[in-house]
Amino acid sequence: MPQFLVGQTILVLEDEYLVALDVSETIEQWGGQVAGPVGRLSQAFVPLESNGLDGAVLDVSLDGDTSYPLADALAEKGIPFLFMTGYGSATLPERFAEKPRLTKPFSDLAAERLFQEVFGAG
Repeated sequence: MPQFLVGQTILVLEDEYLVALDVSETIEQWGGQVAGPVGRLSQAFVPLESNGLDGAVLDVSLDGDTSYPLADALAEKGIPFLFMTGYGSATLPERFAEKPRLTKPFSDLAAERLFQEVFGAG
């Protein structure tokens, strides 16, 4: 298992418990630490404000809300992130159209490639 996330803390914002658990376990297998996972947008700002994040994985749709306010805050701080969604890129606001996106359901290989691209070479 590649260890390209060693020393990095990655926030997981995902409201589906099993998906959040799977992504969190994968990050840990790649050597990273998980902030969260959190399932609500309001909870996700706590780790961001602690200034301990190296990256974030954001579910786009959160039980009637979106992760866009957090994505804006991450972008403002220069913290890399990717979106996880079951929807196409056309559903993202224009300002996020070019952001990395992991389409659900995703394979381990697709996730590994995208995480290496966004959070560090391995």
